[in-house]
Amino acid sequence: MRSAAYFIAVSAALHGVGCILSGFSAQGLFMLLPALLFAGLWVGLTRGIRGMGWISLFLMIGSAAAALSNALSPSTVPDGVFWAILMVNIAAAGTLFAAIWRGPSAGAADPAGAGGASAVGLFFSQ
Repeated sequence: MRSAAYFIAVSAALHGVGCILSGFSAQGLFMLLPALLFAGLWVGLTRGIRGMGWISLFLMIGSAAAALSNALSPSTVPDGVFWAILMVNIAAAGTLFAAIWRGPSAGAADPAGAGGASAVGLFFSQ
């Protein structure tokens, strides 16, 4: 999941760049919200919170759809920024999907105890 965290950090940075390149227009300032949200997701993923992976997966898919929509419509943010965000979010979603599909790593702590799976363990394991 840590590799997906790097894609999400790049996406957060691109949102910030979009805000700056728009001249801090209304649409550019709106891009600060996902930038801050994605920075928080990056922190959670680098700490190994597995549930953050699920949340991030759905947010990356939604953000990719929003980036495509914005890239194809007139805006104060340069289209190249939206295309870059789209590509990075697709990469993040793919990496997150692969990490979630693999499941918890063998060395992850087992909060349920003797090898049993619990909802808490599946959500918060690494």
